[in-house]
Amino acid sequence: MATGRLGPATSWMSSLTSRDPQRAGPLFAALSKATAEYNRRKQLDQARQAFAGGQTDEARREIDALLRDNPRWAAAMVERARVSLRSDSLLAARSLLEAALPLADDDARYDAYINLGVLSMREGKSAEGIADFARCSEGTVPKVIKPGQSYETCQAFLIAKGGAIVGAVWSEYDPKHPDKTNINWKR
Repeated sequence: MATGRLGPATSWMSSLTSRDPQRAGPLFAALSKATAEYNRRKQLDQARQAFAGGQTDEARREIDALLRDNPRWAAAMVERARVSLRSDSLLAARSLLEAALPLADDDARYDAYINLGVLSMREGKSAEGIADFARCSEGTVPKVIKPGQSYETCQAFLIAKGGAIVGAVWSEYDPKHPDKTNINWKR
């Protein structure tokens, strides 16, 4: 439905309802819920694009409308905090980010901690900011990664009072060298 194929979807649902009405009801409810979630995420993506394009007022309006409909949606709370970081209030941003954390999935939690780190840095609280950056992937990092398993992460750290990142090296698991003691780090 959300992709513009309302006609075929409606026809398909009508056909299913006439043949098997007991299965059609729950399926229609699930389809409606999935469509509403898709549309909600699409609206949040549009607000993100407006924000990235410098249209802060437009992003604020769109996110505020989403939060009126679902005030406990962590992803929208984080995006609204980003708007506040840019133009409203650091206090409001911190409040939104902290309120979003217990409600957040892994992605929203990561974004909330990154933004809390940025906020702390802006307030001159370097140690607190670095601690927030370090929490980005807390609780989701596996203790051991075995051959055949994978895990992806991206950690960001700001270096207070100067410093620079010279480079990064991506390496793959090599069963011949599981402890990575022989990695040749290049500069």
